[in-house]
Amino acid sequence: MNDRRVRCPHNRIALTHNRAACPLAVLLAVCCCLSAVSGQWLEKTLLLPDSLGGFGSPGTMLYNPGNNLLFTACENGLAVIDGLSNRLTDHAPANHFGSACYASPVNKVYWIGGLYGNTVYVLDGATGRELRHITKAYATSICYNPVVNRVYVPSYDTIPCLLVIDAASDSLVRMLCMPDELLGSAACCAPTENKVFVASTLAADVLVIDCGADSIVSGIPVGYGPRALIYNRVSSKVYCHGYSGYVDIIDAHGDSICGRVAGPGDDVPVSYNPLTNKLYCPAGRDVNIVCGYGDSLIASVQMSKTVTATVFDSTDNLVWCSLRYSDTLVAIDGQGDSVCAKVAVGSVPTAMCYNPTRNRVYLENNMVTVFDPAERQVEDRVLLDFTPAAVCWAKSSHKVYCAGRDEATVAVVSGTQNLVLGSVPVGQKPVALAYERPLGLVCCGNTGDSTVSIIACNGDSVTATVRVGFAPDLLCPDTVLHKVWCGSYDSGVAAINLQAESVGAKLGFAALDMVADPARGRVYCATGFDEHVVVIDAAADTVIASIPVGGRATDLLLIPAANLVYCALRSDDSVVVIDGATLQVISVIPVGGMPKTLVYSWRRNRLYCVNSGSPDVTVIDCGTQTPVASLDLPVRPSSVGYDSIGDRVYCFSTLTDDVAVLDCGRDSVVARIWVGDDPVAMAYAPAVRRMFVGNASGSSLSAIRDTTRAGIESPDGLPVMTAPAATVVRRVLLYEPASIAERTSKGVLLDISGRKVMDLKPGANDVRALAPGVYFVRGLRTDDGRSASDLHKVVIAK
Repeated sequence: MNDRRVRCPHNRIALTHNRAACPLAVLLAVCCCLSAVSGQWLEKTLLLPDSLGGFGSPGTMLYNPGNNLLFTACENGLAVIDGLSNRLTDHAPANHFGSACYASPVNKVYWIGGLYGNTVYVLDGATGRELRHITKAYATSICYNPVVNRVYVPSYDTIPCLLVIDAASDSLVRMLCMPDELLGSAACCAPTENKVFVASTLAADVLVIDCGADSIVSGIPVGYGPRALIYNRVSSKVYCHGYSGYVDIIDAHGDSICGRVAGPGDDVPVSYNPLTNKLYCPAGRDVNIVCGYGDSLIASVQMSKTVTATVFDSTDNLVWCSLRYSDTLVAIDGQGDSVCAKVAVGSVPTAMCYNPTRNRVYLENNMVTVFDPAERQVEDRVLLDFTPAAVCWAKSSHKVYCAGRDEATVAVVSGTQNLVLGSVPVGQKPVALAYERPLGLVCCGNTGDSTVSIIACNGDSVTATVRVGFAPDLLCPDTVLHKVWCGSYDSGVAAINLQAESVGAKLGFAALDMVADPARGRVYCATGFDEHVVVIDAAADTVIASIPVGGRATDLLLIPAANLVYCALRSDDSVVVIDGATLQVISVIPVGGMPKTLVYSWRRNRLYCVNSGSPDVTVIDCGTQTPVASLDLPVRPSSVGYDSIGDRVYCFSTLTDDVAVLDCGRDSVVARIWVGDDPVAMAYAPAVRRMFVGNASGSSLSAIRDTTRAGIESPDGLPVMTAPAATVVRRVLLYEPASIAERTSKGVLLDISGRKVMDLKPGANDVRALAPGVYFVRGLRTDDGRSASDLHKVVIAK
């Protein structure tokens, strides 16, 4: 397979396409190539990291002690995680989840969701499956009262109100109207008093609801912007905090303010410790500890950074704190009121939840991290979302590797079965992949920790992690010297010896693109702003030339047989040609606006320059180095992939979430295929005739199939399709003779008995009048005396 490279610039677009174009001497193995019009289609979209993936970023978490399950609200559904195995067990399809509560007597979870919080979902506590839902506008918070077995939901249905739901029947039994200015923003239950407290952010009041009579009994003025309430069941008090910078302490029995202490100045939750009856109030870099008996500040623990979340660990009597811009959890001893542990957990947690059944802390940090507080270590990581940044095809194992930018993971997919096989943990923020064919390795560039992970395709495990000293967002393999060249758009270039698993030389210039010429032992590097292409001796790791190209080269393509390098100059709307023998620019070719990517068709000796500014494609005759056509695209391309068998260019767009397919034989767009949200990378798998597209926001990998009959692939180790599958034809059969001589003759379509049913002219043939079934195409003897082409089976479908 042609050497591939992937880079990821500022707009997080990853490119994967052929960089070293094939020699012109290679001929097709078949005389004609048949296809159905629009013969490409979206075959399947695989959720990542597995069939229960694609949730989106996690948010609110709720633990169900009855079944030892963690419920995690995400952008695209509710994930249910088994507390024992740390594995996803189910998926609820609703979205926009907000506040939640658990009703233990009936083992149900009540969760506010839907657009603008217009739905209360009732979920089975054992499975997470939806039992029913109640639709009401603008629900803001929710709490459960076990004394009366009812759920209370502040809402806004033309006027502020409090919904009262019977948990046994899940029916709305009452709607208490509240004063216009008292729009509820938070609620909590005081079961000892059989009351519900509702905070109003706008009115800076807390309403007290008598649950026995379902009536409002009083209103308590509090500080500005109350956003959260928490109940102290030992002293029967309610703590109210929000944007005022302090915490109001309410006597739940007397419905009055009994104290006020310094607390969070924003919406940072406080934590309550019932073992010692203490309240922990984050206040910037301090955690103020309040005595629940005397309502007074008894200690203040200073942190190195601002506290963003806290959670109480009842087994160890600890309060765990997460810090802004830090991956470290800090533990405060509940008895001694001092820091007693600091543990790095890999990434910054923004929310936490505690599992008392197994003594585990769940951390929300773009995934769910399972932390063991007793052992002071991360036990597991549960991926809920996957953000593809790069995709590559590995011929040796027939697998697709997809790097997840925010997950420190590479997903492994079977290219033949369209099946997610598993994942490989790599460094932080992987954005680039490259396949080294002879050694059967996939290299992964990790920009978060400046490393390259080396993955063995046989076993799908990381054999080494090499530190390069800069963020490697560009990889270029040399399959002769067994090196991978790493580049960064703003830092440098380094060579990794894959057999020694170590860094060789480091060169002090940036790289926007690189292409290797293993046959001549060279690497060409586009350096960007200084408007040069640097030529590196790949064996000695030294610069042998620096070629001025007159503009910022953003994409390079090598044609080894011609010893030519083509450079797209994005700012100058041109492509320059470098002679590899003289290392000089020999031609400047005008193209469309903002040329982005170059693709070479070795069958036609033509270069296709995809222009992102126009948007169009400039077709260049490489024999004359002149543009011969300009093709309009229906999408504004983010990047492209190339089908080396079907001779097609795939242009994907992150703006419209689709792929335009350009047939190089006809120089026309033959299909437009919608894929997942925000396609950012693609890789062609010739052995299985699929183009795989990674969708960043869709947390998925789309497989696009092609019905075109396959010929010989490029002469770099790709398999020859000696027994292609039948071409599926609908309405129109496209007869495309490969040779110039054969184009002057007709072909013949035979039925399954060998009887001629129609003549075929070059181009489109209407076959709608024929009955569906199996047919065969045969070429006629040509005017120059050549024999007829081999038979090729087609299936005509309605």
